[in-house]
Parts: sequence; structure tokens; C-alpha cells
Amino acid sequence: MRCEDCREALSARLDGESEPVSPDEHLATCAACQEWFAGAERLRRAMLLRPAPAVPDLTAAILERTPAPSGEG
Repeated sequence: MRCEDCREALSARLDGESEPVSPDEHLATCAACQEWFAGAERLRRAMLLRPAPAVPDLTAAILERTPAPSGEG
């Protein structure tokens, strides 16, 4: 299998698509494709998972505006 065909199949795998051929045998023996796949997985993960934006802590302001419990239960 050519590296180009392996990488196309691995790209399909990462995208959840059907793989045109199984890249597993080639991937097991090709260091260049192993490195490519590891990098592609890191890139995909970085694009999917991002830090949450900073938000202000509004706990004190909310508690100030919240009426005290009436004691009725």
C-alpha cells in the first residue's frame, strides 16, 4: 500500500467515514504514516476541544438579589 492511500483511509477514519481500504497493516509497519496519523489525531482533537471562555463569577451578585428563605417548608 502506498502512504498516500493509507493516509486517505486514515483521514476517512478520523472523519467517521468509511475507509476505502484498511490502512492497519501498512500503519503497523510505516513510521512515517504513524507519525502522520498521530499528528492528524492531535490536530483533530485541538480543533474539537477548546478552552471555555472566561466568565465572571456572579455568585455574590446573585446571592445579594436572592430573597432569604421564609422558613416555611
